[in-house]
Amino acid sequence: MVQFVEISIKMVSKGYKISKSADGALAENVEAEKVTDDLLILATRLESSTNSSFAHRKATPDETSLEKMTIGCKAVASELLKALEQLKTKPGQAKWKSYRQALKSVMSKEKLNDLAQRLSVYREEL
Repeated sequence: MVQFVEISIKMVSKGYKISKSADGALAENVEAEKVTDDLLILATRLESSTNSSFAHRKATPDETSLEKMTIGCKAVASELLKALEQLKTKPGQAKWKSYRQALKSVMSKEKLNDLAQRLSVYREEL
């Protein structure tokens, strides 16, 4: 019963924040999206630069590992961006939609944390 009340309070609080948000998303999700976008851009640039250097010679084992890490980083970043996008509301939607998105946000918090942790590992490695 206590857990139900706790989840309900979180949902109402997040729903209110989403309904008042200009982006249709929680501030924490907007910030995560910006950081993930930046990391995705950097990984794409790194991948392009490593691919162009492999054009004239065989890649070293370290370069091959770096290429695999950038590919993995891009995959996780894309998955996180997709998950964050699904938690947004569109401007002008009914307030109940904000609360529905808040419920999704509360329920998917563990998945988002897992993706963010995986992305953090790639960031540290790169």
